[in-house]
Amino acid sequence: VARALEVYQTTGKTISEHQELSRQQPSPYRLCMMALSFRDRQKLYDRINLRVEQMLEQGLLDEARWLRDHQVDARGLQAIGYKELQAYLDGQEELQQAVERIQQETRRYAKRQLTWFRRDERYRFFLAEDFADRESMHRQMAQFAREQRTDPPAADDKAARTLQGVRGLFHGELYGTLAGREIVYVLRLAHAA
Repeated sequence: VARALEVYQTTGKTISEHQELSRQQPSPYRLCMMALSFRDRQKLYDRINLRVEQMLEQGLLDEARWLRDHQVDARGLQAIGYKELQAYLDGQEELQQAVERIQQETRRYAKRQLTWFRRDERYRFFLAEDFADRESMHRQMAQFAREQRTDPPAADDKAARTLQGVRGLFHGELYGTLAGREIVYVLRLAHAA
């Protein structure tokens, strides 16, 4: 509702009118879609398990307890991690059982992501094992993104030369850059070495 009001106040059009007009115009952006995976799925799963342990060390349990105690939106508590910790917080299971369920649900989610993204032929998959380190992975992905551009980068177009704008997500990281008329999103299902 807030977004619909914002659109109306800004444009004088209802959100449905605004969306219809947006669909009629071609996007000014070229998508370059990349995904990172592992040749050996067990490596991905091991990294997921490790990431869940790290999140717990960094306060996931305290955060889940605070959200529950402050009666935050129930939908938010259904996210992977929070949902599984509720049984532990209610005294219905041991912490290790909840951790194993978080790891299992996260692995299942990663598998669904892989299935979904592999169906989309627009994605260019990179395999983590093919890179010596994170920096070489970034360089190769940035090179691929540059090769997909149709407009020449400006001399000061730093975003076109490097992937920037890191935002952490529960199941990995999203790298994005807005470079001229290009948007690049790289789905990382787990951190590369």
